[in-house]
Amino acid sequence: MKARVLKELDNSKKLIDGFILMLERAKTAKQQATQDSELARMKVEEMEKGATDKESVAWKKQLEVEKGRHVVAVAELQAKKNELENMK
Repeated sequence: MKARVLKELDNSKKLIDGFILMLERAKTAKQQATQDSELARMKVEEMEKGATDKESVAWKKQLEVEKGRHVVAVAELQAKKNELENMK
């Protein structure tokens, strides 16, 4: 009986962990969509004003955002690699 309850508890914990991960991914996707929307708005404004690519603040901002996303992705990848190494 105790073993079954512990197994159910473990399964529930895994489900909760999965939901937390999905929530974190959804939050990240929402943040990125908000950033992308703001950058698109800035680009449209700049195009309407006739700004060139060299003087475009939106393009520079997008490059900064993409660099930041890259740093986060690399850190997450490294964390997963470390996690896998610890499992071995």
